[in-house]
Amino acid sequence: MAPKQLTLANVDQISILAFGDSLTEGHTDFGLTTHPYGPALQNKLSELLPGTEITVDVNGLGGDRVLLSLAGSFQQRLKSALSEKDTPYDIVVILGGTNDLGYKLSDDCAGEICEGLKALHDEVLISGASVVCVTVPERALDRTMSSAYEKARKSRIKLNEKIAEHAKDYSKIFLMDLAPLCPHIEEDGEEPLWSLDGLHMTTEGYDFFGEELAKFIFTLF
Repeated sequence: MAPKQLTLANVDQISILAFGDSLTEGHTDFGLTTHPYGPALQNKLSELLPGTEITVDVNGLGGDRVLLSLAGSFQQRLKSALSEKDTPYDIVVILGGTNDLGYKLSDDCAGEICEGLKALHDEVLISGASVVCVTVPERALDRTMSSAYEKARKSRIKLNEKIAEHAKDYSKIFLMDLAPLCPHIEEDGEEPLWSLDGLHMTTEGYDFFGEELAKFIFTLF
């Protein structure tokens, strides 16, 4: 099967919406600083696609959840962002589920959260844009040895598996597998990717994410 490719209305202009929670908003330094990955994404993709005008809008809300049952506002926020745009976005990047996993530890929570993400993908597809869905990265607790945290780790892995499986079925949904690119293990001499709070990235981490995302999007052309 041939690799899926992006279809764009205008190859000279690409508009991207980066959508999600605090990992999209760029929370770091225990919430004292915001450093979203959007600018790094825009800069790197502009470098990879010289002559193409790249715009990236960032819509992240710390603490927000995907699921309406958890009082999440992801879907309403996304609808508003899509409807308020004068011209449709070409690509919507969605990273969500981290906070939902923190609230739910039931055996079927991965399936429930994935259904919530599917509803978001549907909203994007209806708008005419393509979806880049991002897997949920590790949290520090995923490396903690206890039965409770082991269940949380398995739920995150299962959710990512379900996201990946869903993406296979749609020509305009693309999977960016972030999780294995930024584990909670730092090599000696490298800039740390993760903040000491165990949940959010450092400024270097967000820039790394943005650049890796740009490289991934570039492969879709």
